[in-house]
Amino acid sequence: MIEEYAFYKVIKQFREAAKADPELQALIDAVASAGGEEVHAKAVFAETDAEWIKKVTGGLDAIGRALDEERRFIRSEGEVLPIEKVKRVSKESVQHLARRSDCINPEKSGEEIVPDKLLTVERLNDYATYENRFLYTLLCMLKEYTAEKLSKLLGANSYEGTLNVHKKVKLGTRRLTVDLKLKDERDGFKLTVRENIAAIGRIRQSIDYYLRTPLMLEVAKADKIKSLTLTNVLKMNKNFREAVALYEFILSDKGEKLNTSVKNWETADSFVLALPAVLYAFAVYGGGPDIGGELRENYLLSEEKLLKERRLALGNTLSGKKAEEYILLLEEKNAELSGEIKELAAARRRLAEQEAIIEGLERAAKTERQSFEQAVAEYKSQLERAAEEYAAQSAQNLKRLRESGEECENLRARAEELVAENSNLTAKNKALEASIVALRADKGEIAEGEFSFEEGLDRLEELYETLGRLLNSEWKGVKRALREQSRAEIRRQIFGKKGNTHAKKDKTVEETSE
Repeated sequence: MIEEYAFYKVIKQFREAAKADPELQALIDAVASAGGEEVHAKAVFAETDAEWIKKVTGGLDAIGRALDEERRFIRSEGEVLPIEKVKRVSKESVQHLARRSDCINPEKSGEEIVPDKLLTVERLNDYATYENRFLYTLLCMLKEYTAEKLSKLLGANSYEGTLNVHKKVKLGTRRLTVDLKLKDERDGFKLTVRENIAAIGRIRQSIDYYLRTPLMLEVAKADKIKSLTLTNVLKMNKNFREAVALYEFILSDKGEKLNTSVKNWETADSFVLALPAVLYAFAVYGGGPDIGGELRENYLLSEEKLLKERRLALGNTLSGKKAEEYILLLEEKNAELSGEIKELAAARRRLAEQEAIIEGLERAAKTERQSFEQAVAEYKSQLERAAEEYAAQSAQNLKRLRESGEECENLRARAEELVAENSNLTAKNKALEASIVALRADKGEIAEGEFSFEEGLDRLEELYETLGRLLNSEWKGVKRALREQSRAEIRRQIFGKKGNTHAKKDKTVEETSE
């Protein structure tokens, strides 16, 4: 509408100038009354269905409320670092150390565990939840959807105007012949559908605003959803449920048939139709250097004369007046100024009130920010204390676990000793049982058929093997004793033949030993 408003303003000023100049007014009236104009104009108007605008507007309100929820989840990233680079110990650090003994320094560790490396975990807010990705995908769909609707609406509107002018005008010594042909075509003619276009424009502004929010800028780094999966949040949350309804509405929209109407007219303002002929004639005639310079000088002189006349009129208004009249005039002017001053004061008061409201909001926001920062600091402090307590408790548990391990090793060794003793006792028991069976057999106390069945034979073979092992063991001891006895007998026989010399030596050895 800027172009149309500029032309309307110029034509209005031209009318005022023509009224002030009788010659110009006479020329324009002569051209306008000469006839010879043929005007034909046709405009096609289209209107869109307001139902989809209501649904999209309501869905955008739900999207805005859903964005305010700022749904997110905590993402943890861990890295094993040397102990000198670790700044904070967490629960995951202790659990990782308990599973990884290779991170412990055995040379420095005594009663207390000294690690070489620890796991550090950083927790980050991740806003790329499925629900937020759905909202971003829906906003992108809405942007394309509204752009298509607007393009279709503007494309269905058009304008076509033609003008043919054939005039011959004679005014005094001046003769003017006009032969003009004009054709104006405009696609996307939007004069009569500005309400629908304004509503669509507001929708697009809201979509662009939501896409530029920090949450959507962060979610835009993730992938869009390709197909909708109804999570519990999308089904149960009211805001997300309305957003899903808008998503399904867009997918189900098969397009609309616009309502169009046609308007024709064949009339125009005769004064305005006369202007092109007058202006064209002036453009040719006034383009000469002599005439253009003279016109410029006359314009400057007329402006200076007009300024002097205004000043003189003002002086005449003030001069020649009595003091009372002058005072009344001043009072009138002061009254006018006081009214403007009052309006200015009221505007300043409103501005001051707005500034006070803004200042109060800023103070409240500052207070809320400080409270939030304090709460965050307290929360971090509590987390650090909890982590320290957990680390100390975990270290104590590790120490107890190590002591329990040592105790288990001692119990295992004692159990092995008891098992060995039990094995010895079992072997002795079997040997005694075999001896008893042997004595019974020697005395003929074993009844006929006592060991003839399968289990009895197996038992008898087991006793036989036990006696065999006992016999071998005893026979080895007897052989050692016989060998020692034979050696002692041989030494006595050898040492007895050598006589007193050996006896003295033996005596000396005995005294020395005493």
